[in-house]
Amino acid sequence: MLSMQSNMEIGESSRWTATESSESRPPVNMSSNEVLLEWLKKPGNYARFAKGGDPSYVSVDGRGETRSDMAREVLVMLEAAGYQGRNHIATAKKMINWVRRYKKAHELACSGANEHKVRKTFPYYYNLVDCIGNDSELPINIRESRQKRRGRQKKASSSSRDVSLDTYLEGSPLSSAASLSPSPGPDYLSSSSSAYSQTDYVPHMPIIRSRQPDSSTLCSFSEQNIINGPRRLPVPSIQPRGNPTVNDSNNNNNSNNDSNNTTHHHCQATMQRMMETLYQQQEYHNQQMSRLLQQNQELLTQQAKSHRIHEMQVQASLMVSVIDRLSAAGLSKNEISAHLLQLNGGSNEEQQQQLIPQQDQ
Repeated sequence: MLSMQSNMEIGESSRWTATESSESRPPVNMSSNEVLLEWLKKPGNYARFAKGGDPSYVSVDGRGETRSDMAREVLVMLEAAGYQGRNHIATAKKMINWVRRYKKAHELACSGANEHKVRKTFPYYYNLVDCIGNDSELPINIRESRQKRRGRQKKASSSSRDVSLDTYLEGSPLSSAASLSPSPGPDYLSSSSSAYSQTDYVPHMPIIRSRQPDSSTLCSFSEQNIINGPRRLPVPSIQPRGNPTVNDSNNNNNSNNDSNNTTHHHCQATMQRMMETLYQQQEYHNQQMSRLLQQNQELLTQQAKSHRIHEMQVQASLMVSVIDRLSAAGLSKNEISAHLLQLNGGSNEEQQQQLIPQQDQ
């Protein structure tokens, strides 16, 4: 594995040295976008990338050139310019995005759009259009994804099944019975004209109904039946093979029952999965609502506590200021307590006693 990777790196480095010289490598002070522009400006690089690779190039492991190989060439130039640790996959995606935007800008420029609109679509259009030239008209060869490929294959298989069904119906007993059904032709009338001229008997064709046509139920006619038999049209003989009508109907009923049971079970399983999903979503919403209500209750409790603490602080500061004023007026401790009791209605007497300063005896 390491040897194969080293061989690939040697092949890429040799290709770089064959196409680029050390003097044409980008300088260190260039930005990453300028490095990518330099790669796209080189003759043939845009056409290679738009076509998805150079068909004449064969790598060390025998595969053709890919856009990842071209992205690795850009990585070599980026490393030479001082940009380390870049990924070739991300670089290839960026190059595809640039090429697509360049195509849109080129279409706008060809349709007569102004320069501002073209630069808004792709800012580097006018830096590349002179270097790319006629290659701007090349279509972008993008490999279809797995999902699109599967959809296309599924559509092709369904159309082939429809064609095979039409072919089967063309060779089915329905078409063969229609082609073999008796019709009054001129030969038949000439052979039986003498028989019908002797009597006034009106021929009658009985109707035989069968549930499903089978290849064995064919009409067999012969001239001997017409000549020797009774003077009426020959009745088509039905030769069932082991009562095929009953067996076929039973088989069809069984298959229909099985398909109905399968469809019913499938519908039940689908409904059960939908109900479980709805129940889980409802549980999740209930949990989220309970969590929000709990957080709201905690917030209200915290606000109430802070409001109560603020009220107590204001009340305590007012009491301290009143006590200071009464003490400055020369009232004693007992008189101050009496005034405070009258103001507060006899509550918080112990706190008032603690707030009253001790007067010197």
